[in-house]
Amino acid sequence: MFEKFIEVNSRGAGAIRDWKAKTGRKVIAVMPEYFPSEVITALGARPVRFRGAQVPISKADTYLQSFSCTTTRTILEQALNGDMDHVDAFVFTSMCDNQQNLAEVFKRLFPDRPVIIFMIPFTSQIQSRQERLREQLDAAIAGLEKVTGSTFTQDAFGQAKVLHRRRGDLISRLYDVRRRNPGAVSAYGFYSALKAGSFLPVEEHADMLGPLVSRLEKEPARPAEHRVILSGITPEPLDLTKVFDEIGLHVVDDDMTSGGRLYSRGVLPGTDAADIDGFVFGGSPCSTLYDPSKDRRAYLTEKALASGAGVVLWQIKFCEPEAFERPDLMGRLKQSSVPVISFEVELQMAGLEGIKTRLQAFKEIMEEMRRQG
Repeated sequence: MFEKFIEVNSRGAGAIRDWKAKTGRKVIAVMPEYFPSEVITALGARPVRFRGAQVPISKADTYLQSFSCTTTRTILEQALNGDMDHVDAFVFTSMCDNQQNLAEVFKRLFPDRPVIIFMIPFTSQIQSRQERLREQLDAAIAGLEKVTGSTFTQDAFGQAKVLHRRRGDLISRLYDVRRRNPGAVSAYGFYSALKAGSFLPVEEHADMLGPLVSRLEKEPARPAEHRVILSGITPEPLDLTKVFDEIGLHVVDDDMTSGGRLYSRGVLPGTDAADIDGFVFGGSPCSTLYDPSKDRRAYLTEKALASGAGVVLWQIKFCEPEAFERPDLMGRLKQSSVPVISFEVELQMAGLEGIKTRLQAFKEIMEEMRRQG
């Protein structure tokens, strides 16, 4: 049922090259996350997301410190390997120091293509934050207009929102199906379906999701005793999700920047300052966004207790925003008697046996905690 999505992911950059050769339209790479892709769609271009990949690093370390996170390093490795030769411009968000540094590296290494930075201000002064976000989006749109040769209009934006909202609604239904019937949805299949949206035009991704969601909604309920919630930046390397399926840990939900957090914010409703601010800061709590009005510890704990699930902190090595929050998250979860485990991954890692052993032990701990009541 997920074969088409897996095939799209295996083609990756090749699928985007074929689309560009066929349509002659511009391709805009969005480095994770939180830039409103519907703006790019409204300009007649195709947004694609690069969130790192399971590729060996041989070139990127020439330009980045070895203690940069592997999401950043493998994104650069993909670019240096030619996987982004078809890209006409790059859009970065200021989610972390690594991403900001990577934007500057791209400026130097690829001077023939524009690098557009959507700077997210972090301040408790809401009005100032909103005004700055409006300035940032206006500047990004102006830069994208130069790249695409198109003019941003509210009519085109409205049409783009319809496309993205349809895809978002289907993803929301997919999440709902997994919450209700996690035994019917494999972790690898679920995240393969989401990842395919990084490479497909939004309308094509929605067309593929529609039949999948309808079929899954009709699946009979299946037992799923050992439930977990994934929390982190991105479920990469994707092969690691297969381990959950193999050992019988059923992923019921997630708190991922490229998953639940991303889709929780919906579609950018408009281009007024308050609309932009609501889009950027309106989703679920995120370690990369400073928002003192939200408590991620309480959010994740409540999510786990409501679904009767343990929590797996999927930590990308050297990801500082997640590392800073990890001790408080684990403390709150343990205080609330929620089983929790944390492990670090590197995207280019090949051997997964060590993590598999730890997850098997975690499953046994969950069983013991359930027996003890």
